[in-house]
Amino acid sequence: MYNENGDTEAPFTIGIFIKRAKKMISFIVNIFDIKDNITQFKYPNFSIFCLILAEIYFIFFKTQFLLNHILFIFGMILFFNSKIYYMYFAKDFNYYFFSYKNKYYTTSKFVETDNIRDKNEMKQSNYLVKKKSGFKLPSIKQIKEFKQTYNLMLFTFSKVVTILENLKNLFFWTDPLLSFYCCILISALLLILYGIETRWILMFSITKKFFEGFQYYELKLINNKEVARIILQNSYQKFKKDSIGTGLKSKTLESPRLREIIKENFRVNAEVFINDEVYKYVHNIGDLIEEVGKCEELIKIKKNSELYYLTRNNDDIYIKSPEIEDIIGFFLKNIKSDYYMQKNGLIDLYDMEDFKEEDLNNNDENNNNNNEKNNENNEKK
Repeated sequence: MYNENGDTEAPFTIGIFIKRAKKMISFIVNIFDIKDNITQFKYPNFSIFCLILAEIYFIFFKTQFLLNHILFIFGMILFFNSKIYYMYFAKDFNYYFFSYKNKYYTTSKFVETDNIRDKNEMKQSNYLVKKKSGFKLPSIKQIKEFKQTYNLMLFTFSKVVTILENLKNLFFWTDPLLSFYCCILISALLLILYGIETRWILMFSITKKFFEGFQYYELKLINNKEVARIILQNSYQKFKKDSIGTGLKSKTLESPRLREIIKENFRVNAEVFINDEVYKYVHNIGDLIEEVGKCEELIKIKKNSELYYLTRNNDDIYIKSPEIEDIIGFFLKNIKSDYYMQKNGLIDLYDMEDFKEEDLNNNDENNNNNNEKNNENNEKK
């Protein structure tokens, strides 16, 4: 193992493992964030520049120079991380491309989704590695962080294994019906794409992403406000039912009970966490809706929520058009013959996304309670 100084003789510790794993995960997440920021026009000047550059590139693209193009991209990555760039070009580059943000881009330090919290934890986590001889027991916090990081890596690895297993079953006719459908699909695509050059397909897909992301932040703001309105309306109805017996009649946010219901409703229905400090700046429902609208990520009501039906056929709710990877994932996940499933008794690992750590803990608690009841009954007998 390597320590922070690059030495290979340092002993393995939980702190080093967590720090390196989170750095790697954070690096991968940042790559996808950069792609989304470009196509969603977070910095409009830079996005327009990338769109024009992509269009020119695909017009003059030739497959025989593909390796040269890849090497050129690697060279540009090295250049943008060199001292020469930061000394002579970075200031002007940032001024022309990153000085102006999308007017609909907003952030809130009081409203966070589950993904934002995970990203912030990865960015803020900083473990100090001390050079000491002998063995030192890890702290409870380090063990908890190790468990969370390990579960995240295990879940990601399970998804990759599932995809590879599905592809293996597809090409080796493990499920004949699925392989037959795949043959028909490949034959149809060959006939359709025979007279179309690859560069035009790539050009169409890239341009489509840019045009879909042009209004993303505006639609996200409208979506978050509508989701907040739905959840707050439900919270206030629950508060009115509780206030019948307690005498609470306040319609403001001053009631601790109303704040508690709002916080729990956002967490259960949309996995959104409301910081209690928000009430220092927000004093009514309308201001809270505006604050939730500023959330950095798109807020969605969960499909298993009792409020999900209110998002159907709602023009203010943002619905993302399916991408090619989503279609392929749906094809591999859902199109399986009953014969294949019954024969192998398989359960798709993608279904693990529907389970949360709380559900697993609740199942463990229920099992423990059942075991205790059974022990008590046995003792009575």
